[in-house]
Amino acid sequence: TSDDEVQRIIAKRPEAKQEHLVIRNGSGVTDKFLIMHVNKLPLRLLAIDFALQITDDGIQTLRLFPDLEHMRLTTNHNITHVGFQQLANVCPNVKTLDLSYCSNLTDNELLFLLPVFKSLTSLRLDGCPLLKGFGFEKAPHSLLDISLKDCIHLEDEALAHIGQRCNRLEVLDISNCPVITDLGLRAIRESLHKLTDFGLDNSGPYVSAEALLYLRICPLRRLSLRNCGAVTDEFFNSLALTNTLQELDISNCKRVTAAAMKPLKSFYQSLLALVCDNTAIHQSPSLPNKHLLTYMTIH
Repeated sequence: TSDDEVQRIIAKRPEAKQEHLVIRNGSGVTDKFLIMHVNKLPLRLLAIDFALQITDDGIQTLRLFPDLEHMRLTTNHNITHVGFQQLANVCPNVKTLDLSYCSNLTDNELLFLLPVFKSLTSLRLDGCPLLKGFGFEKAPHSLLDISLKDCIHLEDEALAHIGQRCNRLEVLDISNCPVITDLGLRAIRESLHKLTDFGLDNSGPYVSAEALLYLRICPLRRLSLRNCGAVTDEFFNSLALTNTLQELDISNCKRVTAAAMKPLKSFYQSLLALVCDNTAIHQSPSLPNKHLLTYMTIH
């Protein structure tokens, strides 16, 4: 989507109070466009995916949207620490923020930004390769939803800070964060007792079956453990207290067999969807209930 194309879309509805602007493919959107056209809109939500050409100058333009509450700016390699720190000044009232796959974002910027966003409830920083975790030291207590998928250098310190600062958290996804260990998951046992949605796909070799049992204290409705080597049949017996579970993904969990369905049938009557790639499980007579939707995954 180019500047001209987006301008034509906006021009079609000059009378509309356009509070939301979502550009799914923003690879052609530039700072100039934000400065010349978007600043005329009373935006509350701005979302630009694949914002490849936006720079620090474009971030400065956001000062023109004092009512901006929801911002998504993904897949960017041009915004520097200057631009990220400007966010604190230009849109301090954001409630949801998505800076996924912004390759220059570091913990130093988070230390500057997060204390300012006192109303922030949702934070997505998927695929930010420079994040390690100390930037969450001042995370706002208001956070309910955090996604850190594909942050390949994320360390246990991130979860420790999240546990200390965000004990109201309901959704956490740390899939494909291979450096996370049992030590990091202790935050769940110690503080994160309200999780209803947890993702740990492609966990690294440092997560054990014992650490997964920390999840027993959470009222989980959705649990994704795709390609998690620590998951075994015994895990389902031990996790029996989590009887609120509605959706479970155990795709590519090589140590899970059809025998795991017996405890599922006994304890997981609320389960509505099971995602796996084991034919024997799909054909098991011990599936929890006849209304269960099962899905095969294809690798």
